[in-house]
Amino acid sequence: MNAPLAELQKDYDAPCQRIAPVAGHYTFSTEREDNGAHHLEYADGVYHYIVTERGLELAHETFTEKDELLYRLVSDTAFWMSVDHEFKNRVEGQDARRIMFAKWVELMERVGPEFAEKTRAKIAGILEENPYLDR
Repeated sequence: MNAPLAELQKDYDAPCQRIAPVAGHYTFSTEREDNGAHHLEYADGVYHYIVTERGLELAHETFTEKDELLYRLVSDTAFWMSVDHEFKNRVEGQDARRIMFAKWVELMERVGPEFAEKTRAKIAGILEENPYLDR
């Protein structure tokens, strides 16, 4: 792992530990696995967030600012924790995103107000295009 990714790894673990402390460290992959998961690369001063599956590149985002990528990574972690929480606490007839989004913001608040505010804004954008749909 090159130095910028090693530094990012240290910076990533700290906010994740505030979300949900675990023994050991939160990590991200730096190797292509072709299983639909993301991995990170760093080259020429740019971070690359790449998703591959079965030999295909499904997504490729670039970040010049480490803090933007750090938000993306921590947000991903909190998002999947919120999906798990919703699954365990599902309310019949209610749009699953109500529980999921509330938990996502709650988890991001543990990291800090700026992380929570970015998440609220992201959710607002999602709901503007795709409002809640309760049955």
